[in-house]
Amino acid sequence: MASPRRRSIIPSSGANGLSRSVGTLSPEQAHLIDVDRAFFIGDAADRAALEADPMFTSLPIYRDGRVTFFADSEDPPVGAALSQSTILSLPYAIDQVS
Repeated sequence: MASPRRRSIIPSSGANGLSRSVGTLSPEQAHLIDVDRAFFIGDAADRAALEADPMFTSLPIYRDGRVTFFADSEDPPVGAALSQSTILSLPYAIDQVS
């Protein structure tokens, strides 16, 4: 049986040589998430699924408290403001996280 694929924020190289910030990892590649901080955008169910995953909760970045979750559809919708990145949404997001 194939391993389920996970989406993680990791640095990766795009086809044109430019850096991308999202890549796909299998659970066996979780050790590649070696960053200072990770940010996840989603709803409460997405966060609960990640926090119920032993592979994710075993990562040093999670155990050390260096993971930040931004709500996408719940209040305050900071995740939605960040992902849409408009002239109106970014100041709102900054105000919410500062």
